[in-house]
Amino acid sequence: MKILDYRIIRNSKSAGTQTLTLSRRNVTLRKQEIKDGETTFSILSLNGNEATNYNALPQISHVAYPNPFNSSVSIKLDASKDYKSDVSIYNVKGEKVSSLFTGIITKGSHNLIWDGTDSKGTKLSNGIYFYKVTADSKTLTGKLILIII
Repeated sequence: MKILDYRIIRNSKSAGTQTLTLSRRNVTLRKQEIKDGETTFSILSLNGNEATNYNALPQISHVAYPNPFNSSVSIKLDASKDYKSDVSIYNVKGEKVSSLFTGIITKGSHNLIWDGTDSKGTKLSNGIYFYKVTADSKTLTGKLILIII
């Protein structure tokens, strides 16, 4: 994860927790590293007004490999906590063609496999598809290219 163009205004360490307070234009962030490698970001102020209990950065990441693919693609999710989630595949018309997962994604790494079929198990044609990961109120998307040889 990269944080660019922020100025460190405070760096402290106590009881195994490191806290960095970062500032950029009208936003001040606090990065806090907690045991077991967990990292959190909180907005301390926005446009000079104090902000509380606001999560600054999504805490779920995603990547698809291989892409383009011809038989199946793996969508890897890394979650820093448990999330109520939905992972679905859409065609270029925005129509949902397949639902890969609906439920609770637990903290940690998860690997979902899509085999290029729709919800009825029918092989789809070559083309561009999109996956959408909804985790609580966060939405992440990615593009997939299916090439059948």
